[in-house]
Amino acid sequence: MLPMTPRKPLWTARSAMTTSIVIAALWSGVLTVPHDARAQAQQVQRIAAVVNDDIISIRDVQERLALTMVTSAIPNTPENQQKILPNVVRALVDDQLREQEAKRLKITISDADVMSAIRRIEENNNLPAGATEGMMSRAGVPYDALKRQVHAQVAWVKAAQQSLRRQIIIQPEEIDATLAQLANAQGKPQRRLAELVVPVNSADQEQQARSLAERLIEQLQQGAKFSALAQQFSAAATAGRGGDLGWLVEGQLSPELDEAATRLSPGQVSPPIRTATGYTLLLLIDQHQPAAANPANIRYALSQIYMPLSGRIAVTPERRASLEQAAQKATSCEDLNLLAEREKLPSSGDIGQQRLSDLPPAIAQAIQGLPEQKVSPPVNMGDAEVLLMVCKRIDPNGLPSRDDVSSRLEREKLERLADRRLRDLRRQALIDVRL
Repeated sequence: MLPMTPRKPLWTARSAMTTSIVIAALWSGVLTVPHDARAQAQQVQRIAAVVNDDIISIRDVQERLALTMVTSAIPNTPENQQKILPNVVRALVDDQLREQEAKRLKITISDADVMSAIRRIEENNNLPAGATEGMMSRAGVPYDALKRQVHAQVAWVKAAQQSLRRQIIIQPEEIDATLAQLANAQGKPQRRLAELVVPVNSADQEQQARSLAERLIEQLQQGAKFSALAQQFSAAATAGRGGDLGWLVEGQLSPELDEAATRLSPGQVSPPIRTATGYTLLLLIDQHQPAAANPANIRYALSQIYMPLSGRIAVTPERRASLEQAAQKATSCEDLNLLAEREKLPSSGDIGQQRLSDLPPAIAQAIQGLPEQKVSPPVNMGDAEVLLMVCKRIDPNGLPSRDDVSSRLEREKLERLADRRLRDLRRQALIDVRL
């Protein structure tokens, strides 16, 4: 169980003189390996850091450092190794905290879970299955180093879903506001952006964070991949997907980020942008000007209860009232379709996707403003009465469904809660860096 109050500072306090000694020790201890086999074995098993009761060894640091250099396409020079070493150690500490939280919650991660996550990474980077293992082997990096990193990420996702998801409530007003914002943005330029966030958690980290952001810009100029750097260095919840923010319109980011994004060309990375949480690098992946929404393009996925008023299969007024009452209890098209099947009503149930222009005027008028998954009042068609439900509106240039918006809002809230939880774990933990 993690302590609820810090037992000592997050990082062991060191003087400026000690810090310079540590840097010197890194060159002789972490970044180089003794030639003598016994000395080498003893060296790599030295303790680099202690996180609560768990140990990070020099070997762990060396392997993660090598993994970071390979996956980020950073030139493997002693200077670059020295620059990124503090962030590698911090990433290992965070991974240890993630694993400890998952263990506390009794979450288990299978090898299949890890390999599935690695396959998604390969797919996101347009790599064939198994390509990462070959890349690690050719670079002389243990494949287990990648598997351990991914294991911590998968464990953290499951821990967040188990312990934090129940705190999330998406109100209908939030969905309405998001849809209104998206509706107002239709026809405006859209940008697909990626982010890399270097956090500033305290005033004394300001210069260090700024320097790291500038060094990452240098690495990008030398050919490093933005997505790989984001996966290794970004503190944002988007790190796991290479920083990808998806398609956005102006107003969906903070003002300072919006302003920076408008000045970018596709493929260009912004200079470090100071935000409330730290320094952000933005990559403009692509942009386009969508066509304005055209109501004529909207297709309505519909279900109906069709009640003939005349002929051999006419539905009596009493039965129509009973069917209307039963239909009003339906909360989805599936419910309405089951009612139609149970009552053996002709021409009822799923009627596919229709444009307003393809429907009788009375039907078109009834469904145009009808909320999804709600049953309409009876529509008189002359020879029949019809109860209608809009399952979904499909517009190739239009708005997402309410379910899609709700899922996105839930994911965003979960990511923010997970970030906050990790910050809490850092504050509560006993972390002793011994390099």
